[in-house]
Amino acid sequence: MICSACGKPAADSQRYCAFCGAELRALARVEPQPAPHNWLIPAPDQEVILIGRDPSLRDTVHCFLDHPAVSLQHARIERRGDQWFAVDLNSSKGTFVNYQRVSPGPVGQPLGPDDTLWIAPYAFHLRTEGARSELQPAHMRLDAVDLRRQVKVGRETQTILDLRQTPLAFVPGEFIALVGGSGCGKTTLMRALNGQAPAQEGQVLIDSRPIIEGANTQPFAALHSIVGYVPQDDVMHRDLTVIELLTFVARLRLADLTAAEISDAVDKTLVAVDLSQHARKLVRFLSGGQRKRVNIAMELLARPRLLFLDEPTSGLDPGLDLEVMKLLRGWARGQGVTSTGEPGDPKTIVLVTHATENIELCDYIAFMERGGRLAYFGPPHEAKRFFYPEREPEQVTFAEIYLRVATGPAPVAAAADSWAEVYQQSAYFERYVAGRSSQATSTALTLPAEMPVERRLLPTRPQVTAGLRQFGLLAGRYARLIGRDKMNAAFLLLQAPLVALLLAAVSTPQALRPAGALDAEKVLFILACAAVWLGIVNSTKVIVAEQDIYQRERLYGLGAAPYVFSKIAVLGMIGLVQMILLVFFIGLVLLLPDRGLMAPIQMEYFITLALTVVAGQALGLLISALAGTTDLANTLMFLLLIVQVIFSGLLFEPSGLAEIPASLTISRWSLQALGSSTDLNRLLLGVMPGYDWNAAYSADILHLLGCWAALLLYATGCVGLACWRQGRK
Repeated sequence: MICSACGKPAADSQRYCAFCGAELRALARVEPQPAPHNWLIPAPDQEVILIGRDPSLRDTVHCFLDHPAVSLQHARIERRGDQWFAVDLNSSKGTFVNYQRVSPGPVGQPLGPDDTLWIAPYAFHLRTEGARSELQPAHMRLDAVDLRRQVKVGRETQTILDLRQTPLAFVPGEFIALVGGSGCGKTTLMRALNGQAPAQEGQVLIDSRPIIEGANTQPFAALHSIVGYVPQDDVMHRDLTVIELLTFVARLRLADLTAAEISDAVDKTLVAVDLSQHARKLVRFLSGGQRKRVNIAMELLARPRLLFLDEPTSGLDPGLDLEVMKLLRGWARGQGVTSTGEPGDPKTIVLVTHATENIELCDYIAFMERGGRLAYFGPPHEAKRFFYPEREPEQVTFAEIYLRVATGPAPVAAAADSWAEVYQQSAYFERYVAGRSSQATSTALTLPAEMPVERRLLPTRPQVTAGLRQFGLLAGRYARLIGRDKMNAAFLLLQAPLVALLLAAVSTPQALRPAGALDAEKVLFILACAAVWLGIVNSTKVIVAEQDIYQRERLYGLGAAPYVFSKIAVLGMIGLVQMILLVFFIGLVLLLPDRGLMAPIQMEYFITLALTVVAGQALGLLISALAGTTDLANTLMFLLLIVQVIFSGLLFEPSGLAEIPASLTISRWSLQALGSSTDLNRLLLGVMPGYDWNAAYSADILHLLGCWAALLLYATGCVGLACWRQGRK
């Protein structure tokens, strides 16, 4: 479409020219109902309609949906007597009826002609008669109606977002920016739109369907698989190559795709963001602009219909800023996206930005002022006319607009208290807000105050399968990341031999024999503390260091338990290798007892130390999950290391209330187990006349097994608490 006023090109979805603001076409006002092609109609006498991405469903009486978020066999619609039912076939992204997820299994959920069935980007109704047509993805028009959010600041309530009487519409094919000074509500508005931090009042609608109302975001779950969010920071693992990173993201987010389909999706996405030539490079070696494109590519893999970006060009020079902005504008238009299989398919893109050098590449900007109010919405060029009507637009910079918004509207309209009031009384408001809002925004449906949520004590079989798949994927990625840092990996293997060498330097080879038994308890104490310290130190920063990555992957459907278990599994394998090396080198520098209680002494030492290091790792992961920052994690780590010394039972004999922290100290159980295997009481009785027999070192098999059980229970409890904590984030 060409603007008749200025001759500039415009998208077919635009009503007003992005350059001059001239009206391009009238916007039809429609009732909130699905388009005719969004009816799913069975063939005559058809009892079952299969829905999925399986190519064999194409050109049949069944329903083929071509989107990576759709499983091969996703769902089926079946008739039981006079009633139709929607049945989910254990799909990874779910089947939703009226925003409520259908429980996997044969029971299903009743489906009537007034019910909306959501499968990935497809929203349709069931109709029992009529001509069938191909289903089309939802266009994802986004409307924000009367949003308002308040927060407590001390004893006062402060409004940080207030869009009452200023409904906003975001149309596919448009590239829209949220701009304004710091603290004016840009990010608050974006988080309200994408459900991360909903407003307490108002509605968010997709294609005239309410998906968020007040704090109720449950309906938004139907759209998680097709909504993309690019955070401000480059949230990614930098020790992976670009192709490795995107492949891991695709396998995590698009679990139903085959290896060949994932490889194809990654290759096409690399072409779309112009990174094919950098596919084999480590992310850490990319330029800032290239990392920004990788950040965007992580979302494009899932072919989202609606994309939110928070400061996507932050920290880039003007040239890279222009490059990224052109990429986003073209993708919103559907230009140059043929590599993803969707030529000319417009998307809805909303970004928050402070950079204004290339802001005129956007179709519309929403200028926010203090209090989260809308000071202006319209084409960037027209913003200059609105804020500086006394000057020519070419003479106005956006930096000047920022300053004028901050100082208030007095120079232009002394009767108004804010730019929001000036804007609401202007022709720009009638054209770009009232003119763009459809009738659906004022007659929006009301969502139930609370939707029922099915709660299960035990996970379902599909959930277990998905969890195991995520566990394998995350464990493989974590192992690769550790191996990629060769210096750190080498140091992990050298830690245990170094402990043995240091121990040899301060003790005699006869320390665990009657001739040198005076040092026996100290040697075992050092072994116990070394094992638990290695576990804690090597795991304390694991979770907190990548909490931003975890939060992003939670949006992809990552489970807390697979995440934590993948960490403890890899760390546990490293710990086992470390303890094998420790026992081996201890055997070289010390003369070990001839035998253990029920197995060779080396085996009993290894079991005790392996359980000790795993318990330490579990405790470190719990600290990492609880700590909000790396600094806090370090502080807690050193505190717990001291606890392992004080309450081990060697330096002090805990009594009274001290028994409580002592019973929760890993080194105490480890030292007791080592003492039992060594028969420490017998050794000390032989060299210390009057030695008081210590029940903690009882050479009893049941006592040893009890110590092992305590260490195992401790590790299990810490891992469980870490999973609980991660699940609440």
